Amino acid sequence: MEVKDYYSILGIPSNASATMIKKAYHKMALATHPDKHPDNPNAIADFQLIHEAYTVLSTPSLKQAYLSQRWFFKSQHYAFHEPQHTPDAILSHLIKLSEEYRYKNIYQIDYDRLSEHLQTALSNTMFPNLKAPAYEKFQDAFSKTFFTLAELLPYKNSAPLITKVIDLLPEEAASRATLKHLLNEKRKEALWSRYKYLFVFVMVVFFLLWMLFSR
Repeated sequence: MEVKDYYSILGIPSNASATMIKKAYHKMALATHPDKHPDNPNAIADFQLIHEAYTVLSTPSLKQAYLSQRWFFKSQHYAFHEPQHTPDAILSHLIKLSEEYRYKNIYQIDYDRLSEHLQTALSNTMFPNLKAPAYEKFQDAFSKTFFTLAELLPYKNSAPLITKVIDLLPEEAASRATLKHLLNEKRKEALWSRYKYLFVFVMVVFFLLWMLFSR
C-alpha cells in the first residue's frame, strides 16, 4: 500500500485547519503555476500534485478516508510514498534506491522488490522520452543509475528490464552498448549457473575414463 504525505506536500503540519490548508494551497499554486514556469517540464506535474493534495484535504469524505489510511500507515511504521510525478522525481527515487542497495550483499537483496521498483519507474506515465534532446542529461544520469541497479539482479529479473531500456535509448547512445554488454554477461552467468554442475559431472566422468584407459 502506498500513501502520500499530503500535509508535507503542502508544507503544513498534520493538525492544520481548513483555513491553513486553503492558504497553503493558494500560495503554492500561485508559485508553481505552469504559466509562470514555461521552461520547466516538471511544472505541470508539480502543480497537479499540489492540487491533488488540496482536493483530498479539503473534501470531507476524501479527507476522512485519507486520515484513516494515513493513521494505519504510521501505526505500522511505514515510510510515506514519495510521489514520482516528474522525470526528476523518478530519477531521484532510483538514485536513493541505488544508495540503499550499495552496501548490501547478494543475500540481503530482495530481487522481486528491486525489479518491481524498476518496472514501476519505467511504466510511469511521466517517464520521459529518452530519445528527445531535451532529456539528454536525464538519459545519462538515468542510464548510470539503472546500470548500477540492474547489475545487482539475476538474468531472469534483469533481462526484460534491460531490454526495455535498450529499446528506449537512442541508437547512438554509449549507454545502449554498455547495457547490451551487461545483458550478454548476465546471459552467460545464467547459462553457467544452470549447466555448471553438468559440466563438472562430464569433466569428472571424462577424467575417470581417462584414468581407466590410460593404465
